[in-house]
Amino acid sequence: MKRFLKLACPLLCVFSLGGFAHAQGGGMGGGMGGFGGMQPMEVVVLLGDNYDFQSQPFVNAQEIVRAFGPDDNGMLLQGAPTLESVRVDVTSPIPESAQRSLVAEYFPSKLEGPALDEFKKNTKLLALRFGINQVDFVPVDGEQDSDRVAGTWLREPYFSEVQLAKESRMLYSISTVIASAGDNESPSRVRLDLYAVKKNSQANGADPLAEMPGMDSMMDGMYGDTMGMDSGMGGMDMGMGMDMGMDMGMSEMSGGMGMGMGGRRTPSLEDLSSKVAKNESQRGHLKKRINAIVAEVAHLADEDSGALRQQLTEVVRADFQLENENQMLKYRELELKLNRLRGSISKQMQRIDQTVQQRVESLLSQP
Repeated sequence: MKRFLKLACPLLCVFSLGGFAHAQGGGMGGGMGGFGGMQPMEVVVLLGDNYDFQSQPFVNAQEIVRAFGPDDNGMLLQGAPTLESVRVDVTSPIPESAQRSLVAEYFPSKLEGPALDEFKKNTKLLALRFGINQVDFVPVDGEQDSDRVAGTWLREPYFSEVQLAKESRMLYSISTVIASAGDNESPSRVRLDLYAVKKNSQANGADPLAEMPGMDSMMDGMYGDTMGMDSGMGGMDMGMGMDMGMDMGMSEMSGGMGMGMGGRRTPSLEDLSSKVAKNESQRGHLKKRINAIVAEVAHLADEDSGALRQQLTEVVRADFQLENENQMLKYRELELKLNRLRGSISKQMQRIDQTVQQRVESLLSQP
């Protein structure tokens, strides 16, 4: 009986940790098939049919993959997007509304008359299930590409990386249901479109750290300095999709601390402290996951622990990201405190000058 339990426990734990399996293209050798053969979600960044190729994209692949990274409990999302599954669209127009919508393709050669009406009705009912009123039906030519599958996917307005991270699990779940609701024999790939939201359309109450001035640039710069320089690992893909080869340098890190870019407000000490505390809480969950995986690997032979070792690598990288992000946040805390101290000293010096001048005038005015 003891021998049975000794053999069964590691197997049970392997299955319980199976949720860690992450569809990973970069850094893990998974390619487009992802870990375990699951195809990662396709994310399309809509830049508009009049994009000038000069403006900075509102979001990049690193930020998207990071948003779909581990949750607060350190759990990885199976089928999450990878750097390879993110692409840019400069031909489709950008929606005017800042409302979530559904896009449904269909073949006019296969659907017409009552069949097309039924398809549109069912698709609208599918959209209403998730509170979506706007559905765009797109006819496609199936004769040019006989192997093409008519897709159905979600189109989501983008506010910030923080907001995307908060809704990532829900967006993935809805996109999965939508993709599998059409042709059962040839389901479409799970896909999500993202487009920039106009300033006057943004919702109130967003996370105050969602638009921190230069945060993404500083994070990429920090990783480029720490991982891509002396170690000879420039351009390294961190598996979680975090591009570690961004060389922004320390000059931008110190230059982006003042007023926010484009009128964005500088985060307060309270904002920074709150973010640090949140990251530390998430690191606590990640450390528990790390300890659990290490314990299971110890009970398995090397040839049986490959999947768990991959999972361990992913979680350690996520913890490393949070550790370095907190170092950056604490650096900014110190700079804010230093600026406050400088202001206080400056005011004190002004008061000293005023007091001295008043006394001099008083002495000179005496008879």
